[in-house]
Amino acid sequence: MRFFGFRPIALGLCGLLSTPGAWALSPDEICSQMQAAYGVPAENCPLLTSEPVPAAQTPAASALPDDIEESHIFFPSGGARLDDTAKVKLATVAAVLESAPMRTACLRLTGHSDTIGSAQTNQALALRRAEAVAEALKIGLTDKSRILDVRSLGETLPLPDIPSNSRRNRRVTIEAKTCP
Repeated sequence: MRFFGFRPIALGLCGLLSTPGAWALSPDEICSQMQAAYGVPAENCPLLTSEPVPAAQTPAASALPDDIEESHIFFPSGGARLDDTAKVKLATVAAVLESAPMRTACLRLTGHSDTIGSAQTNQALALRRAEAVAEALKIGLTDKSRILDVRSLGETLPLPDIPSNSRRNRRVTIEAKTCP
């Protein structure tokens, strides 16, 4: 199956979650900002019904542009486990996808890896990462079939201007298009 029209998802979450101090916000404050920015009603905010938001430190400044930070979920070395930061980001993405302006968006999730390890191992690991993101998003989506494609590119497509063995290449790209 060939997909046309997918673009990295750009929801404006960087303004909400990637600014200094954003991770210090309470779940109520994050939900209020989600409602103001995207029309996500407070009763649909996943952060009010899920585990408390972790008391994470503000993410370190990144050399990556906001659109890449926003449309990717990053992973630790050798793993496909979502950390607390990724879980909060994915819960927010799912809530935004359930809002009126995004209800017709379908997703393609593409797993990537760095070049540490064999190409075959990295291909499989990148797919497990994409599957982990899909499972996390499905929790918040009413229509789970909106996730059209879960795939792996392994180590074949590093981020531009980032060394292929960089931790930043351990990621899943979230792309959206209007559902068929």
